[in-house]
Amino acid sequence: MSLRNAESKSRDNIDLLNSMSEERFRRLAENADDLIFLYRPEEGFEYINSASTKILGYTPEEHYADKKLWWKIIYREDATKLAEMMVQLPDKKEPVRLELRWRHRDGSLVWTELVNNPIFDDSGRLITIEGIGRDITERKRMEEELRKHTENLEEIVEERTKELKEAERIIAISQVSTMVGHDLRNPLQVLVNLLYLSKTRIDVLPLGIREVVKREGLDQLIVACQEQIDYMNKIVSDLQDLGRPMEPVFTNTNMRQLIANALSMVNVPESVKVVIDIGDGFPFLMVDSLMMKRVFVNLFKNAIQAMPNGGRLIIRDSVESDMALISVQDTGVGISEENLRKLFTPLFTTKSKGQGLGLSVCKRLIEIHNGSIAVESKVGEGSTFTVKIPRYGVINE
Repeated sequence: MSLRNAESKSRDNIDLLNSMSEERFRRLAENADDLIFLYRPEEGFEYINSASTKILGYTPEEHYADKKLWWKIIYREDATKLAEMMVQLPDKKEPVRLELRWRHRDGSLVWTELVNNPIFDDSGRLITIEGIGRDITERKRMEEELRKHTENLEEIVEERTKELKEAERIIAISQVSTMVGHDLRNPLQVLVNLLYLSKTRIDVLPLGIREVVKREGLDQLIVACQEQIDYMNKIVSDLQDLGRPMEPVFTNTNMRQLIANALSMVNVPESVKVVIDIGDGFPFLMVDSLMMKRVFVNLFKNAIQAMPNGGRLIIRDSVESDMALISVQDTGVGISEENLRKLFTPLFTTKSKGQGLGLSVCKRLIEIHNGSIAVESKVGEGSTFTVKIPRYGVINE
């Protein structure tokens, strides 16, 4: 065989191999689940496989016909990333990996991971980008669910940590209150007895001496002492109620009558107008009447104290599904948003004279009834406390 014939046969074999390699590549590419493409920066797609139909919703023919289709369906924020990659690719001279979002033909979001490999001519000019794109939408969805789940776990852990700290604090308060209650109850009772004896002795004094006692205001001093003893006794009771187990005695209770009784136990100044808007048909509730009376006495006193210059105390009822609602509204000074978040925290108070026990005790007494208490307030406009109690007795969980 001549040298010329050998060279001719060699070229034929190379062409055949190239043709076979190209056919094998196309066959493999068309059967692949991933995007495979050749992209010329100036001319658009030289080749893109049929996986584009499944992944993006657009056929290869549509990509060939519209050179800008690639840029029309990419998310605007990611188009900037892709454009920057195209500019920087000639300098990198190595594959670049990007995660990009696309808008599928049906409007859904598609995430892809693209690996872009630059191809240069002999002069170093970028002529083609070989690329592979994998659909990672499901992976991204799972990552997002995992992120949200992690955030929820963090919130749950944070909330449980707060609850544990609060429980530890309540236990400490309970221990202290037990000691304080034990140590103070006896001397308080002694003071009560002494005041009672003083009053009875004054009552049997001769009329002239009694008139002197009254003129000098000694009888009012006894009354003032009794009020302070009652106040100290309430502090001890509130402290003990925060920590000790409480066993309610449920009875079918006329709430309208209970509220009227609670209001009669509160000193309402003339500058405060009381409006009771509770209908005769408001349901009887299964409650511990003594506990609930304490709740409303406390709420009424707080409302009156919030109106030092007078105002309106409005008590309303309503029914919400299986819950009975009683709201206590005042037109007083209101509560700041910052203080609202801490209002039911034991030992937190906005009053110059107060221990921050009343509302936390109220909350506990209401929760014993499987109820809840909420507050709405605006500074300078007043506050509304709403108590919710199950209509048909205690809800068994």
